[in-house]
Amino acid sequence: NISKLSENPFFNQKLSNLDWTYCTSKYTADIKVDNQELSGSVSFRMKKDSIIWISASVGGFPVAKLVFTKDTVIVLDNYKNRYFAGNYKKINDSLKTNISFPLLQAVLLGEFYPLFHDSTYTSYQENLSVLYCTPKREQSELAIQNKGFSASEKTFHAIWLNDDSTRVQRVYYQEPIKKVILDIVYLSRHVDDKKLPKITEVKMKGKDEKESTIRIELNKMDIQKDALDTEIKIPQGYVKMQ
Repeated sequence: NISKLSENPFFNQKLSNLDWTYCTSKYTADIKVDNQELSGSVSFRMKKDSIIWISASVGGFPVAKLVFTKDTVIVLDNYKNRYFAGNYKKINDSLKTNISFPLLQAVLLGEFYPLFHDSTYTSYQENLSVLYCTPKREQSELAIQNKGFSASEKTFHAIWLNDDSTRVQRVYYQEPIKKVILDIVYLSRHVDDKKLPKITEVKMKGKDEKESTIRIELNKMDIQKDALDTEIKIPQGYVKMQ
């Protein structure tokens, strides 16, 4: 049963976001795309609210490096010897999505990040957790009752918080017109003062109806006092992606 709560009681409250400037972290990753599976490792270097540097390897071979800032994206594809350097608009137009730096950072750290203005959300109590939904009440209730959210005809965003409303449990995003679905579930968190996501599962589906699943497990995170090297050098002979 879903009962209406007072409208958006937590939007003006900072929900357990971490207090640090620089950090490094290491993950193991399992990726499944169209029944093809591969495993690897991912390293991150971050300056909070500023830059995310990512290096991904499979079988010990570096396959990609990425840098995200507030307004630029650089991708180095070591597998096909090519690179991309540009802004988020070009990526979003190509992938039919709405990626941004704040969204990427929030997903990685498991932080509370509403995509739309808080006045478009409605709050509910579902079992022990708090659930925020948009669009408004009628669409939200219909979509939730159908569980797959397929009933929603408008862009739909939902955020589940845990029973004390301090940690994000799940994030769901759907754009029916573009047929884009993003479902992020934080399966477990580290039992320490940071309570960072330990195991995160991300499911994505685009207009081509192909579903991708990424499951990452955080092995280690270190808070750093000094600035980190986040530069990417484009190797000679790499071709720029258009």
